[in-house]
Amino acid sequence: MTKRVLIAFIVLLFVSLSMCLNVGEMKKSFTVNINGTSINVELRTNIYLAKKTELINTTPEEIHKYYLTKPNIYINGTLNITPEEGGVTIIDFISKVKWLNHYYPHNIVVELERNGSYIYVDSLTKDGERIKTYVPIENMTKIINSNKTMVVSIIKGDGKAKIIKRGNRFIIEGNSLEELDKAESRFIMAMLLGK
Repeated sequence: MTKRVLIAFIVLLFVSLSMCLNVGEMKKSFTVNINGTSINVELRTNIYLAKKTELINTTPEEIHKYYLTKPNIYINGTLNITPEEGGVTIIDFISKVKWLNHYYPHNIVVELERNGSYIYVDSLTKDGERIKTYVPIENMTKIINSNKTMVVSIIKGDGKAKIIKRGNRFIIEGNSLEELDKAESRFIMAMLLGK
């Protein structure tokens, strides 16, 4: 009888502790204060799952610093995957970065297609002007490699959710919609919160 009571007490204690620790992390949104304005940011997954994303060669603070200090953001990756494979995650990320341009102005370039020696891009300037055009690869390479550019590549890979930094490039990777959602949510949190 004493053993059963002790086991029940231990189970109850673990359940209570886990509930206390994770209630806030089960939310799929967070609030950030930008220039005195409180903004609610919706995520594709909950905070707890997003935090399971592996960070390689970077930290949330570094992602935050890049986002706040680089005037240009270049987005590319596996843009031709179906929504079920992760395409919806890519669209969500692009939409969020463009929406946040009202608060943190950047020149945003989204690579839509490579065609011979040209790249077809959809760009949004700091002033809100939208331009779709073909740009020679050599011109775009200069922008991509500039120390004023934060490059974000969203890739359907073969592993779990991870964010990898190589030079000025941050790779958001996952092997499924669920894993890409985790990595993208973690990246958005790092961009805006830095922790």
